[in-house]
Amino acid sequence: INCPNCRRPDSLEHLLHECTLMPHLALHAEAKAAGLPTEKHELGSWLLGAFALIDPELIPAALEISSRFLLAAASVRKL
Repeated sequence: INCPNCRRPDSLEHLLHECTLMPHLALHAEAKAAGLPTEKHELGSWLLGAFALIDPELIPAALEISSRFLLAAASVRKL
């Protein structure tokens, strides 16, 4: 199945890192400003609620940023 917007294979990886409907630039800017990791694996982990790899003091910022991103995903894509 392909992404209805990008016409590329649809996957979680595509949604989290590639889909042009998603606010990836804003996500990376917010994460960087908050001191959160932005490399694909780490970003994908905390974005989906796996906080074991980040500083506990950064969890509130990770929750706020990830919730906005996931709400954006839900508004443009069927999850």
